[in-house]
Amino acid sequence: MSYKELIALALQGKSVYQRSKELGVNQMTLGRYVRGERLPDYQTALMLAQEAGVDPGEAFVMLAQEEAMRSRVQKGPSPPK
Repeated sequence: MSYKELIALALQGKSVYQRSKELGVNQMTLGRYVRGERLPDYQTALMLAQEAGVDPGEAFVMLAQEEAMRSRVQKGPSPPK
C-alpha cells in the first residue's frame, strides 16, 4: 500500500470538504495531503490510519518511505563513489 492509497482509504469515498468537517482537519490541509503536497504530522497520521482501517505501524512505515522518497527527489541523486 502507498501513501496515496492510505489517504484515499481515509477519505472513504467522500469529498475533502466533507471529510475535513468530519475529522476536524482544516480543509486546505487535508487537500494538501490528498494532492501529495504535504505529509501529516504524527497525530494526524495516526487518525488517518485509523480512519483508513490500516495498522498504525504500517501507516508510519508508508509515511517514512514517502518522506524519504521526497527527500531524495529534492536533493537529487547521490554522486557516484
